[in-house]
Amino acid sequence: FERRMPNKNHLKKLDLITASGKEQMEYLAQFVSREKLAYLPLGIDTKFFIPKIKNVNEIISHKTLLHVGTNRRDFYTLKKVFLKLKQVFPDIKLAMVGGDSAKEIFSGIDNIIFHTFLSDADLVKVYQDATILLLPLLEGGSSQSLNEAMAVGLPIVTNNFPNLRNYIFKDYEFISPSENVEMMAEHCEKLLLDNDLWMETSRRLRHHSLQFNFTHIKEKLINIYKQYLNIKIL
Repeated sequence: FERRMPNKNHLKKLDLITASGKEQMEYLAQFVSREKLAYLPLGIDTKFFIPKIKNVNEIISHKTLLHVGTNRRDFYTLKKVFLKLKQVFPDIKLAMVGGDSAKEIFSGIDNIIFHTFLSDADLVKVYQDATILLLPLLEGGSSQSLNEAMAVGLPIVTNNFPNLRNYIFKDYEFISPSENVEMMAEHCEKLLLDNDLWMETSRRLRHHSLQFNFTHIKEKLINIYKQYLNIKIL
């Protein structure tokens, strides 16, 4: 917000501001009254983004890391983690959705798949066919990619930023400090070598994601309008 919204005077004219992270609310409270701030998590269609019924041995044996998005993404750390894992798993693949801008960074490295355009149905399949969502980030912020992966039951290795903590369950262990290549690679390796751990992580993420279903988010939004704006919604 400091960089993207240096002038915040317009916020004082608003009747309601919803934030997708609780840390965002704390930050915005420096500039507007708390009575105008409400927490509204990002929603996900958990009836569309669903786990694929699959043999866990098959999905782990294929060993495909997935990276989705460009905003706030740390492609240099992603490259380092992937190269480190290739030393242990020579056939491991990295699928990238929306990563065209990083093609030069990964030039000369094999087993990388760039998806330039995907329909919604194709995107779900890419999530379902992956083994891990590897999501190194440069800074905090809520991530729709993280929600989509959770709904599909795809284990996630990412960084310890406050807004992400609002979405992943409290004791989730595959989170590391930003730019920590060693730890991110260790987390991936642990999931790739332990089928039971992969399955349990997948199951818990899917179950956890259901609270962000659009139906629940719609109810939250309606209640926010009623509480903050005194609007009657039929």
